[in-house]
Amino acid sequence: MKFTTDCPPGRARPHIRGVTGLALSMMLATLGISIPYVALPELASALQVSFRSAQWVVLTYLLSVTVLVVAVGLTAQSG
Repeated sequence: MKFTTDCPPGRARPHIRGVTGLALSMMLATLGISIPYVALPELASALQVSFRSAQWVVLTYLLSVTVLVVAVGLTAQSG
């Protein structure tokens, strides 16, 4: 079976670049969410607060990131 493309030789197909970019952005988003949870015990001891209180710090971070992502997405879509 032979596959043909409209791209010149040596250049990546545009959809491959898009999928690669999407995969990398999803990986970074996942890391951005998991890093604060991994650091939570250290964060609690550094701030000298209980573990439950430190969870609120991480929750506030995640909530603010979520709100900003939605706001930027709506702004980009309307523009």
